[in-house]
Amino acid sequence: MERVNVGILIFDDVEDTPFRVFTIAKTDSIVTAAGGLDVLPDYPFDDAPPIDLLVVPGGFGTRRLLEHAETFDWIRGVAKEARQTTSVCTGSLLLAKAGYIDYPRAKEAQAQ
Repeated sequence: MERVNVGILIFDDVEDTPFRVFTIAKTDSIVTAAGGLDVLPDYPFDDAPPIDLLVVPGGFGTRRLLEHAETFDWIRGVAKEARQTTSVCTGSLLLAKAGYIDYPRAKEAQAQ
């Protein structure tokens, strides 16, 4: 698949959303996305502020997380307190394994 280059112009006082958006990872170490984007998480699991809307993204990395108990414990704890929890693409596999989605295709994917 050909990669498309996406550039996002940012500057001081750029317009954002009515959301306070931040990133969370197991630790505060750099996370490298599939396309090579390096992201420094704003918070590690144990130091994140309360989350109103939890977004669980997808990607090939979700498969490795399917056996990562600490991630599921974190998702369950946050989702229990959040107003809403959602996913993108294969992030739904993580929500299914955490017990927040119950449909046959997610169960089939978990079994693989």
